[in-house]
Amino acid sequence: MRYGGLYHMFYQYNPKGAVWGNIVWAHSVSKDLVNWTPLDPAIFPSQPSDINGCWEWTKSPKNPLMAPTIANKINSSSFRDPTTAWVGKDGYWRVLIGSKRDTRGMAILYKSKNFVNWVQAKHPLHSAKGTGMHVLKVSLDDTKHDHYLIGTYNSAKDIFIPDTGFEDNKFVLRYDYGKYYASKTFFDDGKNRRILMGWVNESSSVADDIKKGWSGIHLVQWPVEEVESLRVNPVNWPAKVVKGGELHQVTGINAVQADVEVSFEVKDFGGAEVLDHWIDPQILCSGKGAAVKGAGTIWSASFCFSRLARIHSSIFQNI
Repeated sequence: MRYGGLYHMFYQYNPKGAVWGNIVWAHSVSKDLVNWTPLDPAIFPSQPSDINGCWEWTKSPKNPLMAPTIANKINSSSFRDPTTAWVGKDGYWRVLIGSKRDTRGMAILYKSKNFVNWVQAKHPLHSAKGTGMHVLKVSLDDTKHDHYLIGTYNSAKDIFIPDTGFEDNKFVLRYDYGKYYASKTFFDDGKNRRILMGWVNESSSVADDIKKGWSGIHLVQWPVEEVESLRVNPVNWPAKVVKGGELHQVTGINAVQADVEVSFEVKDFGGAEVLDHWIDPQILCSGKGAAVKGAGTIWSASFCFSRLARIHSSIFQNI
C-alpha cells in the first residue's frame, strides 16, 4: 500500500529463522519500490486466535471475525489469504477468502455493514472442481502457480460468471511460467496504477535456507518502471533474420547478471499447428517434448563465465 508518501509492505515473516513457523506480520517501507528498509514487525501473536501465526493489520477484541467452524463445515487447513475488502452499491463491505472442499476450490464470500461483524454468504462467489484454492485470480495450493479466469462479476447476485470458453472452470491462463505464487495487488494513487506483487519460493532445501539466512522473495509480475534504475550499459542489437538452430553471440556484456529482451516478428502463420481449445502451454510443451522441431535459436554471452541460453518458441493458430 502507499501511505504518507511511502510504499508499505506487510508480509509473512519468521523472526527466528529462514524456515516456516513463528509467523509475524513484518513491515518494510520504500520510496521507489526497489530499495526497502525493514521496520519493527507490525503485529506479533498475542491471543488464542493467533495460534497459527499473526496475519492481521490491527487486532480486534472480537477476533476471530471470520473462522472455519463445525457449523459452517469450512476446511480449517484451507481457509486463508483474504482479498482486500470492497464496498458494494448496497453499502455492505465484501471480502473473499480462499478455501476448498476436497478438490473443489471456493471463493467464500463474507459481508459486513460495519467492517466488524461479518456474515458468510449463502453461496461462494465462485467454485470450481480441481482448483485446490482460490478462484478468479487463483493461486493453486496444489501446484503453487497463479492462474486467472476471465468472466463477469454480477454485483447484484454476488456471483462470478465465466466467459465463453471458460465454462469448464479450467484455469489455463497463467500469470507467469516461472516460480510465481500468492500474488496480491494494491493501487498506487501517486502514479494512478495497480501493482501486482507475488512470492517466489526457492527449490533449495531447508538446510540451504538456514545456511544462507533467508528464504522467499517478493516479485512484480511485470517490472515496475522503477526497476529501470538498476539497469546500466545497455547493449542493443539491430533487427536481423534468424533461423532455427543458429548460434548468436552477444558481445559487450561484462556483468554478473543481465536482463535480455527479445522481440520476434513472424510473417507467415500458414504452417502453424492448429489448436481448437484452450490448454495450459506448459502441459502442451512438456507433452510434445524437446524433440519437436520449432523456431529455436541459441544465444551466448560472456559474463564472469561462459553461458549459453536457448530460446525455443512454437506458434499455434486458433480456429
